[in-house]
Amino acid sequence: MKQKMKKGTVGCLLLSALGITSACVDNSYDLSKDIDMTVTVGGDLTTPGNSSEEITLNDLFDVDYETSDLDTLENGDFVLRVNGEPTYSTVEVSDVTVASSDSEPNESNLLTFTRSMLVNGETSPLPIEDLNPEWKLRNENEEVPSDVVDLEFADDIRNNEVTLNLNIKGNTNGVWLKEGMTFTFPDYLRVTLTDPNTLSCFKLNDDGTVMILKKNIHLLPSGGKWNVSLSRIYFKASEGIDIPSGEGFDPKTRKIVFNISIPVDGDVFLKENDFPVGSNKADFNLVSTVESDEMILGRVCAKVDPEIDFTVSDVKIESLPDFLNDNDVNADLTNPQVLLRVKNGAEVDVNFQAVLHSYKEGNSLKEVKIGTALSEDNDKTIRLKANSDNLLCISPLNENVPEGYDWVKVEDLPDLIQSIPDLIKVESIEAKVLQNFYTLDLGVKNNVTTDYDMNAPLEFGKEFSIVYKDTINGWSEDIEDFEMKEVEISLSAINRIPLNLTLSATAIDTAGNEMSDVIVTTEGLIAAGDKVNPSTKTLVFNLSKNDGTRIKNLDGLVLRLDGKAFMEENPDQTDNEWNSKTLNANQTLKLDDLKLRIKGGVTLDLN
Repeated sequence: MKQKMKKGTVGCLLLSALGITSACVDNSYDLSKDIDMTVTVGGDLTTPGNSSEEITLNDLFDVDYETSDLDTLENGDFVLRVNGEPTYSTVEVSDVTVASSDSEPNESNLLTFTRSMLVNGETSPLPIEDLNPEWKLRNENEEVPSDVVDLEFADDIRNNEVTLNLNIKGNTNGVWLKEGMTFTFPDYLRVTLTDPNTLSCFKLNDDGTVMILKKNIHLLPSGGKWNVSLSRIYFKASEGIDIPSGEGFDPKTRKIVFNISIPVDGDVFLKENDFPVGSNKADFNLVSTVESDEMILGRVCAKVDPEIDFTVSDVKIESLPDFLNDNDVNADLTNPQVLLRVKNGAEVDVNFQAVLHSYKEGNSLKEVKIGTALSEDNDKTIRLKANSDNLLCISPLNENVPEGYDWVKVEDLPDLIQSIPDLIKVESIEAKVLQNFYTLDLGVKNNVTTDYDMNAPLEFGKEFSIVYKDTINGWSEDIEDFEMKEVEISLSAINRIPLNLTLSATAIDTAGNEMSDVIVTTEGLIAAGDKVNPSTKTLVFNLSKNDGTRIKNLDGLVLRLDGKAFMEENPDQTDNEWNSKTLNANQTLKLDDLKLRIKGGVTLDLN
């Protein structure tokens, strides 16, 4: 604790030290009435040398780690940490609809039965021929949305019911459909049977393209109706899937076009009651139609290009310690990191690129591009994998990448924070889906959560510099009655900090204002050192008036400590060789043999 001395005590101590004690001997005299108590002590006065303990950077900088953006690692290395806030985006690919459709009636060959064909109550069978209803599956007047680039197949189709109608046209009371009769769908369609009535009559072959009649059934003149569900539509030919030329999905016209033939094959026969009363013959055609309502493709395998409105929060750097807050600071850091975390809930891989833009006091500082174009794929590319937590370490060097993170190279990232900004924005974001085929749900919003931190260890390059300022004041309480011609402060500095240090100072008066008429000169550079090989240097400060008169009203000094990684004045450093260094809270500076010398005597006003 600094002890304050009363002016009488200070005066007496100085005079006693110089062998002059009469001014303090007899308090029975009121000297102020008859005698001018201004005393000038000539010669140079020098205090004994004093030393400090080793001062760690942690103590020197006095960082409040609870509020500061500066932190330390377990080994004491300083690291600048700032955090963004999570942001939320969605990815949605538009629905694709297929228009409702009713086929034109299609008639089979004329089937003619006579009573003479009856054997044991039923006729011999006749084959069904030329019964091929054509059903159209297309998006008539509505183009497929542009964010659906190409289609391979669709599953989980909504309103996917297709009705197969079979009627009788002609002179009969009914007809028996023989077991084994089939409705055959093209191989680019897959159907399932869920309707109870249909299930009671038909079964499917193994690949779901052929409906097979399980038993003989009697078709009345009112006709029959069976419902099937489309479980898959193929839009592209592939192994085992043949699509007629000009059909399927055309990416250029944005149209879906299928002209679907569903042939009905098998045999039919009549029983005696099927013949019209009084007639020995029955002539008729079978008539087939196909109906479907508007369908919505639910889950598809497709190439897509949706609009992705990615947002990433700004990062504010608001709580820097003083030594990093000066405009002369150059944060030439070797390997700052942006730790980007993206939870991509979409079913597509996304290529991400953006511009990191730093600002200070509203002014633009630097722009750094991250990521690459969609067509590129290298160590600078940012790919956000589908349905994944993507952890990305964006940095110049593939070093100290956190576990679980993938490295993304950005060489000029240090430029972003070289003049430490107060704001970093993520601008010009471009998020594009990779043009692969993905299986995904259409019309569903998938969430994307983005969060990131900046993690910048104070591992520095040649241009790194810091500025530390401190004010030593309150001297006037001890020396308010003193007038000095010249003050010299000398000290020996032992530096274990890997920065070249220079000290400068300005004098201040009791109001805290700079005393522009007081010249403060400094001699000496404290070269960079380390724990094993500290550097030692003697520094000298001189305080004097520019007009040669005595200094008065001096209250203290504003000290400025400049730390620079590289200085040409340091003979131990060369341009050709440079290894990065790290600023650590445990590095120390010690001041030895601190002396105060008052040149030309001191004048004391004891009135």
